[in-house]
Amino acid sequence: MPQQTKILSALLMIMSGSAGGVCLAQGQQGLESYALVHPFGLSYATTGRQFGMGGVLTCVGDLGFANPAFAATQEHESLSWRLSRTKFDSGLDLVDSHVHMVMPIRPHENGLQVTLFSLHTTSGRLTVPGVGPLAVDLSEEDISLQYGHRLSSRLTGGLGISPTSEIEMKLDAPGGVPVMHIAAESDYGARVGLAYEWMPRSYVGLVYDRYQETVKGVGIGFGGMTRQAFHTDLLALGVSGYATHNLLLAAEYQRGRSRAGSVGGSLCGWHFGAELTAGDNVALRAGLNDEQLTLGVGYETDRWRFDYAFVQDWNDDVAGSLFGGSDTHQLQAIYRW
Repeated sequence: MPQQTKILSALLMIMSGSAGGVCLAQGQQGLESYALVHPFGLSYATTGRQFGMGGVLTCVGDLGFANPAFAATQEHESLSWRLSRTKFDSGLDLVDSHVHMVMPIRPHENGLQVTLFSLHTTSGRLTVPGVGPLAVDLSEEDISLQYGHRLSSRLTGGLGISPTSEIEMKLDAPGGVPVMHIAAESDYGARVGLAYEWMPRSYVGLVYDRYQETVKGVGIGFGGMTRQAFHTDLLALGVSGYATHNLLLAAEYQRGRSRAGSVGGSLCGWHFGAELTAGDNVALRAGLNDEQLTLGVGYETDRWRFDYAFVQDWNDDVAGSLFGGSDTHQLQAIYRW
């Protein structure tokens, strides 16, 4: 599952788990339907380079990272800004912005990364049988901190926390009648990561998340106001390696589960990526993100790197039946010193 946003996934579970719009309107589903896996804000540290390589999380070392173990491999400070837009055939339009700053404490020994993530919809409507067209409004704000430490000459480990994570999603009928208004906040949780350099610049990586969120809902879709706690975990395991001096390959398996009471959901998938370095400055990338095509290109100078990534039909196994196909475009600029 591409690591762009948990908020849409949660909305999709609410809609698809509601046996059609009539049940949604009658409030027969409840907040249990929020239990679709949605990795929290730490996953947004993934760079445009990694998105172009199939959305791998664990095993590709980079100037930004989702695996906190890579904080211990950094040599230079860096600052990055990434802009991403996903446009669905139905008209739903998601825009997110991601900033990260990497600060080595002792280069190649330990270091920190701070990431800021913000997402919102610029437009969106969803037609539900038995209910009609609904206005969709999604937003998310996250801050995450990651620390990495070298455990041996080849092995690094790391820990990440998300001190603040706030989600809001709204479904409104014509006239502004609230069908579903949901607000979620993180209670506690952490990410742990390991990275083993089995060959130069080639890694076996592991990431594990576990966290709890408190979710509140109001509207006719719930029959009033309700509140519930959700428990989620994510496990990802991957390996990368150079087939030739300029061709990097990566493969990764991701599995996530979320549960509230007796109701739960799970998602899993494979991610494959390749990067071909052409000369000293240009890199060409391609991959499969849970069977969906990804493409990317990068250009690098002594201080700057610019990346572009494209993801086709993001989260199509869940989103396609509701919103149709989609195209995701990402631009990222990274400065190091």
